[in-house]
Amino acid sequence: MVAGQEARAGNVGSRGDGPMTMHKTIRVVGFIALGIVFHATVFAARPPASQERSGKRAERAKSSPDDDQAARQHDVKEVELFEAIKNRQVEAFVVARNFSLLTFSLRNRTAEPLLVRGPEVFAALPAHRVAARRMARMRGAPLGGTSSGQRFAFGYGRTGSNSAHGGDGGSQGLGGAFYNPDPIRQLARGGGSMDVSKDDDKDSKTIKELPRWLLQPGRVRTQPLPCFCLEFGKPDPTRRIPYVLRPLKELNQDPTVRELLLLFGRKRVTQRISQIALWHVANQVPWLMLAQVELPRSQAGGRRKFSLQELQAARALVMSLPSYRNRFQGGMNPGMR
Repeated sequence: MVAGQEARAGNVGSRGDGPMTMHKTIRVVGFIALGIVFHATVFAARPPASQERSGKRAERAKSSPDDDQAARQHDVKEVELFEAIKNRQVEAFVVARNFSLLTFSLRNRTAEPLLVRGPEVFAALPAHRVAARRMARMRGAPLGGTSSGQRFAFGYGRTGSNSAHGGDGGSQGLGGAFYNPDPIRQLARGGGSMDVSKDDDKDSKTIKELPRWLLQPGRVRTQPLPCFCLEFGKPDPTRRIPYVLRPLKELNQDPTVRELLLLFGRKRVTQRISQIALWHVANQVPWLMLAQVELPRSQAGGRRKFSLQELQAARALVMSLPSYRNRFQGGMNPGMR
């Protein structure tokens, strides 16, 4: 009897543990799946070493009419960059060198040549932040808004308790425009002047066409791009932190931010003045605080602080934008901020 009771008790116990064991198994599988998504996003931001070497060997020339002509002659399909990334036709790799310059590489994943058209503006976000948001969507958790508001530390570059992967994605988000693919030159030597009054038809320096890149199957094309910090006070990016290319709206939806990036992209404003204006608009950094900012010596050389002329030019630029003045209709005078 005792043996029979023990046997029955063992059977009951095994039946009771079944659902619990299955529940635990489902939870473990779920965590493994989320981990795979997280690491896949982070590692996808960095090309394998072989692809990096291939990218260095690939053409680094800027987009030229030759690309369009070759594409027309061979009836090459034209695709928009972010759509091509979404459809897995193109892979994009980003290396953020600092807050003012990044390098991006494109690889054609299809068996046919592609003519890739760049968007007007873009954002570059830390891969860990993108992965965390993707995992939150999978769990059904509410997501926070885009960067805005006075969320900054006093003085540029002070990281405080932020870590490379902590907080809201750790390192700062970057923004830029594809109209101007020239490497950085204004942070160290740019003047304090701005030019937003010339007629585009008479300004030979104004860029009107978006770049297009002709990608052969499996080939990698690499190009440097100037960019801007859009999250004042967060740690600077480094080559060790993987970044991913994303639409600007995922970082900042302010129409004035987009307008400022386009003005720089079309070579109407210097990079220094554009950065001052973007910090004021995107993060509401007061002008007096911007006057005390010290840029990294490695990027700005001996011109670490913004001059009074640059600050005045940035303020005049911001005040000239209708999208900025519309914020204060019936409210505070924008000149008081």
